[in-house]
Amino acid sequence: MNFYPHIVTYLKKHWLAVALGLCVGVMVVAPWAYFALHEPSYRGIALYGEASEEYYTARVREVYDGDPFIRNLYTPFKDVPYLQTSLGEMLVAYGGMLLHLSASGAIVASKFFFPLLATLCIYTLVFLITRSRGSALLAPAAVIFGVGLLSTPKNIFPFLQGIGVEDGLFWGRPINPEVSGVLLFAILAMIFHLYFRKVSPRPWHALALGILIGVTLYVSVFTWAFVGVLLLVLSSYALIQKRWRDLLHLCATGSIALISATPFILNLLHARTFASYANVAMQQGVAPLHTPELGVWLIALPLLPVLWWPKQYRGGRSFFILTGLALLLTANQQILTGIYEQPWHFHSYITKPLALTLLTIYAGFWLERIHNKWVRVEFFAAAIIGLFAYAALAQVHFYDL
Repeated sequence: MNFYPHIVTYLKKHWLAVALGLCVGVMVVAPWAYFALHEPSYRGIALYGEASEEYYTARVREVYDGDPFIRNLYTPFKDVPYLQTSLGEMLVAYGGMLLHLSASGAIVASKFFFPLLATLCIYTLVFLITRSRGSALLAPAAVIFGVGLLSTPKNIFPFLQGIGVEDGLFWGRPINPEVSGVLLFAILAMIFHLYFRKVSPRPWHALALGILIGVTLYVSVFTWAFVGVLLLVLSSYALIQKRWRDLLHLCATGSIALISATPFILNLLHARTFASYANVAMQQGVAPLHTPELGVWLIALPLLPVLWWPKQYRGGRSFFILTGLALLLTANQQILTGIYEQPWHFHSYITKPLALTLLTIYAGFWLERIHNKWVRVEFFAAAIIGLFAYAALAQVHFYDL
């Protein structure tokens, strides 16, 4: 299938999304660009930035040094199985090599490239749900710049006084959520398009979606676990509604995703044969525990669409209810398995971005009810500019420019 005409049509029709993505990328990478242009002593050795930046930079350096599976980061023994997948680091590293960048330079470049891609994926998902360009443009700005406001709403008060109190932008954090966030929203956009818009999924759709979900495992186990549970929830929903074609398509997608996971499973079985595996697993944040995990947004995500949803946005209600239910089950898988993984990853990489997407759709719906087109556009523009201003203050506050 020739995708070129579709890409050209998309760019012509949605050029504002591309422009927004470029602006988002520039905002995320701005501190490094500032240092490079205005600080003569700066040499691009960006080891200090968002959380775990030095860790991810070291992992990208390992790929540069010829160990793409990153089997042992800080010691010379490279014959042991890997515990943390490294496809995200490989994408950044090989992209950096292609552009003749250093490892730290590749990390910096990724801060522009992946937020740009994430913007387009978030825009696509929200546009498919609402058919509103205003809402679709507002959503990426809210998801990428508004995480701090969702976590700490009182930050709005110093912001209104022109003061930034947030420490940088979470989407400036390398690999996760930069790479995993792109995959998350790309998969969700595909799922909504295939199963909530009453289209007829074809075999190549199952192949593409299955491979994309399988690839996600090698970037973030947390994102992969959520998407896998979402497939199970969607299959159950299709079974209840007797949508046999969708059920067959979902089963094929899940099978392809599981086949893609085979190398990871074999590696994990190999890792478990090592005597030190249990201790290392604890250090990776895995612990034996059955305590349930709850939170305001974890509960609100499936509940809000149940209570009220705009009738115009067909399919969106079921999509968010099922997505929220899948996330609630994923975040509480330890109740059954007894394997407790760091809940922070689920909340930061998945819950908060989805909650901000949902809230943006609600806000966009009310703004769309403004009859005067220019007033409506001004409100959307003001909201997006306000989020950019909040992001700029957060960047200045963190790097103390």
